[in-house]
Amino acid sequence: MGELRAKAIVVSLNNDSLEVKNFLGLGRPGSFSYSSLEGYRTSAVPSRGGTYEYLYLIHQGKKIAKISEFYHRNYEELKASLQRMNIKNLGEEQWSFTSEMKELFS
Repeated sequence: MGELRAKAIVVSLNNDSLEVKNFLGLGRPGSFSYSSLEGYRTSAVPSRGGTYEYLYLIHQGKKIAKISEFYHRNYEELKASLQRMNIKNLGEEQWSFTSEMKELFS
């Protein structure tokens, strides 16, 4: 169906699943059926240039992918695809620098 690339993450959408590759597309990919996803959450992330939306895919209570409106050129296309596939919008979460750092090192 499509692929999103950024410096740290690649998300490939297939007919019945998505594949997530972290660390410049290297490392062990994770494959998740759409039906196994709990949904996604969004967060507004402030920066010097404005505020950007991040989308977190949730599987078994954990964030398996972080997709950024800033880094991904076709962010809106991905978000629309997830909505068409009836992936549940779990709402917005408050962004915090501390939480981001904890997730980065956990």
